[in-house]
Amino acid sequence: MATNWNCASSVQLVISDLNEIAADAYRHRIRSTLKKGGNGVYDRSNGGFEYSLPKKLSVNLRARFEVTRVTANLLEVRAISVDDPACFVTAFVNGRGSLEEIMLPGRRIPPEERPVASGHRSTIQVHHPPAMNRAVLFYEES
Repeated sequence: MATNWNCASSVQLVISDLNEIAADAYRHRIRSTLKKGGNGVYDRSNGGFEYSLPKKLSVNLRARFEVTRVTANLLEVRAISVDDPACFVTAFVNGRGSLEEIMLPGRRIPPEERPVASGHRSTIQVHHPPAMNRAVLFYEES
């Protein structure tokens, strides 16, 4: 079944997937080197292991996920639509394992502008090929 990234629930599911990756990355970050962890950071700067996406989190029916940048305190993760590789969302994971911001081409959405779990609605653009750009609504789940 194809995922329609113009549908609010589909974007919500992708954001949920990105949150799961953020939690996994944070668990890696806080594990010691003896347990193959990051020893307090995401990269190798503190003598630990660099975070890499586990195979079980790298693809699902909606998207393919990849870590595009790793620093001590920040990860950049991209979700690319399985059905349309030109459709993607990029998220930044901070040192606390939270999505610090979600970036859609041409616009960054910092935490203070993202919708709250109480049901506040927010309009964002998901990147599609030029002929298909459409606004979508989503509710962020905490």
